[in-house]
Amino acid sequence: MQRSTLSQIASEVSVAPPSSTPVHGDAAPPTNLGEVLERLLSDPSPDRRLTEMKSALRKFGEAIRKPLSDIPAEPRALRDLMRTVVPAAAGLTKERWSRIRSLVSASLRDLGCDLQPGRDVCGHSPAWKALAASLPTRAGRHGLSRFMSFCTRKGLEPPEVTAATFEDFHKDLERRSLQLKPDVTWRMTVRHWNRGVDEVAGWPPRPIPISRAARYYSLEWDVFPPGFVQEVEAFLGHTGSEDEFSDDYVRAVRPATVNLRRRQLRQISSLLILSGFPPERLTGLSVLVDIENARAALKHQHLRSAGSIGVSLSQQAWLLKTIAQYWVRDHENAQALAELAKRFGGKPKGMTARNRARLRQFDLRENKLTLLRLPSRVFSEAAQSNPGDFATARRVMLALAVELLLVAPMRIRNLTSLDLDRHFVVIGRGRSRNRHLILPAAEMKTGEEFELILPASTVKLMDLYIASYRRTISASPSALLFPTPHGRERNSTSFSNAVTKFVLRETGLKMHAHLFRQLAGKFHLDEHPCDLETVRLLLGHSSTTTTQRYYAENDTRRAYARYDNTLAQLRADSLRPTRGGGRP
Repeated sequence: MQRSTLSQIASEVSVAPPSSTPVHGDAAPPTNLGEVLERLLSDPSPDRRLTEMKSALRKFGEAIRKPLSDIPAEPRALRDLMRTVVPAAAGLTKERWSRIRSLVSASLRDLGCDLQPGRDVCGHSPAWKALAASLPTRAGRHGLSRFMSFCTRKGLEPPEVTAATFEDFHKDLERRSLQLKPDVTWRMTVRHWNRGVDEVAGWPPRPIPISRAARYYSLEWDVFPPGFVQEVEAFLGHTGSEDEFSDDYVRAVRPATVNLRRRQLRQISSLLILSGFPPERLTGLSVLVDIENARAALKHQHLRSAGSIGVSLSQQAWLLKTIAQYWVRDHENAQALAELAKRFGGKPKGMTARNRARLRQFDLRENKLTLLRLPSRVFSEAAQSNPGDFATARRVMLALAVELLLVAPMRIRNLTSLDLDRHFVVIGRGRSRNRHLILPAAEMKTGEEFELILPASTVKLMDLYIASYRRTISASPSALLFPTPHGRERNSTSFSNAVTKFVLRETGLKMHAHLFRQLAGKFHLDEHPCDLETVRLLLGHSSTTTTQRYYAENDTRRAYARYDNTLAQLRADSLRPTRGGGRP
């Protein structure tokens, strides 16, 4: 990359003095958003921005679902409340919600609340402007803008920046910012700074060290004794005897399950070491499942999670119990671990709280229609663009992925492995022609074959994608429906993240790839409340009981709705005249 020099750029940058700080008068800062709105209403000015602020505050309270007087005018509390908002569930677009947040933030600052300004609201000093202009990418200038504003307000110039400056910026983000993820913002800022150190001539030669985020605690495998790692791999590779009549026969698990268990064992082993256990004493899985060592590891995880008991803690406890019972064959420790696991809520069952919350955004009919219309809308818009444009082709690819997840709610691993030669069969011709999607039993988590006839509208989109856009995605020969540019199978996690971001960007709805399966059940049960069997077959559940667990909340809500109808009928009856003509 061509390196820029600051001396060549500084003379070309026009400099404006930082904007002045708003005058707040002698009034104390408001303590809640109700007070903020009252003060704005007391201002008779017809200023348009003032009107927008008042409207934004009211909409903010509706989205948070709290009276404004109950919402503190304090950054940390506001951040926690804003994290709970799903814009689409509140009937807002992503852009409108962003504008509301910006106006609320501005109103708080204007009334004297100690709130960190956003990017470049006070301008940058001449030296910081020159430094920003030297960055070769817009992302770099955008990512460092907030930090440059912070330094300008502090009177710090680029050569004066140290690691301590970034620590002060981090604390300021945590204490005074409305950034939903201040730690992520800080880390990205440090990365942009260090990129400038590496790529831009004249950049202050002071790289800033950055440690791993607190959520990353797993140690590398080479920290553990080789014998322990070998036994872990032996356990993971164990599928039992091929003789079905053998006492140690167990059914082979899927590769995804093996990878999950490997990750969990690495986590548990790391937690034990981080709790103070000497690494050299971890000689085998029998040491790991010892009840005292297991307690120490799980307790450390409990402390890391600020005392909350999450799904991961329960899963780790059950895995230890399984190893003790079936691999180490230590029945005493296995029983103790089973009792410990039960305290964490037993084995995870049904839908998670987060998924239930995200499904509620589809209680609004317009959100259902927005998602259902997304694929065809994107294809229609793409028809106005050049099919050879990679960004357009990628957008169409993700739209087709959403279409397939809607009509054939499969797991993301099955979606990324879809092969035109193996998984699709065309039957008939002309108007009677249809396309079957067939996933063999060996590729399904349930071990049962998955087959359906794709709707004609889906086949039309798929044919258009293959004919006009797939070659732009990958010029390499490949039978995969969604190949990488090199013709290989896509990483399922990365593709799932891409689908999530695509849906959020296009609709404002918060979705992830696996949630499409649970959404399929919700869509059907909303229209056919008692038809659990169809949902069971659609999702491949082993029994209707499993399906019932996932959609128990739907049953409860329908029960309350029926009860409300009963009350309404009783009230209506109570207002009818009695036989004597009087009213009760």
